[in-house]
Amino acid sequence: FLETHTYLIDHDWMGEELFAWLERELQYKELAGKLRQLYRNTKDVFQCAELILRASGSYGEQDLERIHGLLEAMKGKTGMERRKMRGDLLLDEKKYRQAAYIYMELLQPDYARQMTEELRGNIMHNLGVVYARLFLFPEAAKMFAGAYHLRKNDQTRQAYLCAMNYQGEDDSLE
Repeated sequence: FLETHTYLIDHDWMGEELFAWLERELQYKELAGKLRQLYRNTKDVFQCAELILRASGSYGEQDLERIHGLLEAMKGKTGMERRKMRGDLLLDEKKYRQAAYIYMELLQPDYARQMTEELRGNIMHNLGVVYARLFLFPEAAKMFAGAYHLRKNDQTRQAYLCAMNYQGEDDSLE
């Protein structure tokens, strides 16, 4: 669960209730004690998550280093920024539909009002990349155009022009 949902780690679920569950249900008394001590001293949910993953014995050193880097990168990020990071990872892994779902969710009005224009532009750009890789060029061009309007990035402008180049005659944008 922790590896799959790393981007959802926050203070809402890390705490005494989790530590008691590990102790009571899984009989991990020593781990629960270490977690309590670590959490009490640092309040660092990411260090606690890493301790749980290390204690599981399910990961090799290379995987643990990758996860450590991910957890370090998430420190200080908002929940929306962490969700975008998840979408970015899925995009890198060529899991386009899953990435698109996350990006589209983040662009819903409730989320969009809470983020900076730069972050919204970055999300729109990445959704445009997803659409382009799925050969949905009209949708990609719309996302790139919206992203360029928000962040005036040359890479986004070039991506928009490329997407427009691959559209059919019936797919023209206004």
